[in-house]
Amino acid sequence: MKPLRAAILLLALVSVGCFAQSTATTREKLYATAIKARAAVLNHPTLAAFEIESEIASAIAKANALPAGPDRLARARASLAPLEATLGPLNEIPSVKLQTFLGVTAAEEDKMADTHYHARYVGALVASLTDDADGESPRSAIPIAMIEDEYAYFDIHLDMQVRPGQRVGREIGGRYYDVWTLKTRSGEKRKVYFDATAMQDSFARVLKLRGLDVEKPAR
Repeated sequence: MKPLRAAILLLALVSVGCFAQSTATTREKLYATAIKARAAVLNHPTLAAFEIESEIASAIAKANALPAGPDRLARARASLAPLEATLGPLNEIPSVKLQTFLGVTAAEEDKMADTHYHARYVGALVASLTDDADGESPRSAIPIAMIEDEYAYFDIHLDMQVRPGQRVGREIGGRYYDVWTLKTRSGEKRKVYFDATAMQDSFARVLKLRGLDVEKPAR
């Protein structure tokens, strides 16, 4: 495993503990921020949720390509700053990938206050996914704003890696789900359901604003 990947996974995995160990006031504030930020992604006036996710991924790749050296965190944040025009403050954008990247970059410069904030916020993002849902059935499906939410659930909540081929999209009762098939340690198959309806609605709404229309968003 590459060192950067290992560092990212380590910070992500400790994030839940950091969130749980923070004060009740901090937990409530971060949780509320996570909920509000996810709603902002799904209700963005001009961009669909999947377009926002693509912008975030591209911005992270660009920032990650910056050369090592003094003030890399400041340079990375400057590179990522254009996201703020679309999504608001970097520290509140509901992307586990982005917050983990910022946390790891801060740790490289021993800016541990920043690292702890990002770790706690990652914990809040995961907690806001799983608080009222366990993914065991369509009825208790985990609601998502971006596809990366699904990978965050597996990486952090379940501490396991998955492959895209384990996921299929299904329409059930007029709602859209991503259904993952996992194999337990005993060899049995287990399904995990994510509710992607809000993402689909976001795409349909933006297409309508652009004078376009499709039956189902392609993902």
